[in-house]
Amino acid sequence: ELLSRADNMRLVEEGALDAAVLSLDEFFICRTQRLDLRIVAVLGVSDGADALMTRPGLSRPDQLRGRRIAVVDPSTGMVVLEAALAAAFIATGHPFLILIVNCGSFYCFWFAALCGLPQHIGLSPNVPDFRLCCRTYTCGRFIGFLYWNMNYHVEHHMFPAVPFYNLPKLRAALAADLPPATHGLIATWRKILPILRRQDSDPTYAFIPGLPASAKSPA
Repeated sequence: ELLSRADNMRLVEEGALDAAVLSLDEFFICRTQRLDLRIVAVLGVSDGADALMTRPGLSRPDQLRGRRIAVVDPSTGMVVLEAALAAAFIATGHPFLILIVNCGSFYCFWFAALCGLPQHIGLSPNVPDFRLCCRTYTCGRFIGFLYWNMNYHVEHHMFPAVPFYNLPKLRAALAADLPPATHGLIATWRKILPILRRQDSDPTYAFIPGLPASAKSPA
């Protein structure tokens, strides 16, 4: 168990691992560095799109028994961070912030699901064009701030190094090549629900967003 994805990437590059859990963005970075990796299992599609990558010759999960596999374990760091925040709130005379900040994930999970599920739901899996497997929607500044602008999800996957506060500007710069975005969570879910109903009757169906006539094909 490693404390950061940077350690995963470094050990993969050094050939010290037989397999590692990386995000798909990190997988593509490894491929640009001419590291020959295989995806043998996708572990999630909305929380970092983590996938299990292996070295050549290992193509099935059952071949990994006894091998050197790295995963990220952020739990220690999270506990330290939560304790430090709680101590700071108490020391500054604002203990009520513990309920808002430290405990927020316990009673705001519905908000995370409402904002996060649209990222990929109902779209095409296993395609190299992020415009077809990710969804962007726009929203008010307050919701965008709480969600760190991850509603600009196509742009986030295309350029993951761009900080969250610059994603709206990135959207504006790429608008001619991107599908239109709905505005607001209500409008977005109104678009999604018919897709989900159709997928109930036809599991092979995937919604394909329309691209502008001026849009460029992926390289």
